[in-house]
Amino acid sequence: MRAWGYVHRKNNQDVYYDGHERQDVVQYCHAWAMRMMGYKQCMSDFTGEDEEIEVTPLLLENQKKLVMVTHGESTFYAHDGKVDMWLEEGESHIRKKDQGRSLMVSKFQCACHGTMRVKGWVSRRIFNVGTAYDDALVATRMVLKPKIVSENDMFIFKDTTFLRDGHIISQSFYETVFEAGRKGKGPVEKRQFVGIQQILQERGLRWRMDCNGEEAENHCCCARHLLASQPDFSEQKTAIQEVVEEAGHIFELYPKFHCECNWIERYWGAAKRVARLNCDYSFKSLEKNLPSFLDSASPVAGSPSIIRRFYKKTWRYIEAYSKFLDAKDADAEMKKFTSRISKSHRSIGIHD
Repeated sequence: MRAWGYVHRKNNQDVYYDGHERQDVVQYCHAWAMRMMGYKQCMSDFTGEDEEIEVTPLLLENQKKLVMVTHGESTFYAHDGKVDMWLEEGESHIRKKDQGRSLMVSKFQCACHGTMRVKGWVSRRIFNVGTAYDDALVATRMVLKPKIVSENDMFIFKDTTFLRDGHIISQSFYETVFEAGRKGKGPVEKRQFVGIQQILQERGLRWRMDCNGEEAENHCCCARHLLASQPDFSEQKTAIQEVVEEAGHIFELYPKFHCECNWIERYWGAAKRVARLNCDYSFKSLEKNLPSFLDSASPVAGSPSIIRRFYKKTWRYIEAYSKFLDAKDADAEMKKFTSRISKSHRSIGIHD
């Protein structure tokens, strides 16, 4: 197996290689990285032993300081405990067979404050997974209507760069509702989609629904790919993007397969490490201690040094992608900042 290029190791979730070299992914990633490097010129940097010193950008008269606000979601399981532990000879720890009940966290972060906190308000939400729960985060409960911001509001985003976690998804917030005064038990459809077949027929196009394969260069392999390539569909912005841009912010979507470009993914890993070390396989314990697990990597007091280190590492990846480096070359470029190589025992490293 080693002769064929395989290595026996743990399946660490760090950088994805499968899918990186797709032409559409490479093109979008490079264009996105170039835009991000332009934004970075108007953003603060951090230095010092604990990244406690903020270096403000040099701005022109027509430029404004930008603050990068990122978003991410992660799920914490009650039975997600330690894998490595100290055991006696012949001892075997019996773990739970399933992952147990879970809690999901949705959070916004910035490098200035980490997790943002203002007068008891925190830029995160912890909720149960599944639409059956009252506190579940579903699309129909999102507030997208304009709101008049007053001075008494807890928090105001101002001159920010807004990044939505994940890839481009066509979003809709049409609802199926129940009317209290209506007879009958069935729901009332407020709106209905006409369907792909009807839309293509209106354009004089007839294709099979799905090719179950990679998209052809001319997009004529199936109805799904053909419709997605139509100008009015490809240029349509998501509902969230329209609301964010109308408020005067910059909206960007992370490239597909490039979770290393979002520093909050490394924050989730740091928080889950603490959660696994303190796991007692009880959902009540997870529900009680989850806020403290999340605050371990982004403390309430002091500068968020861990977040700022993740933030700076993210920008090294983005800069590498802006130079047309692929995933493996970009990862090798990062090791120059994180790896220490010694020629022999008790000697000065090559990078020292």
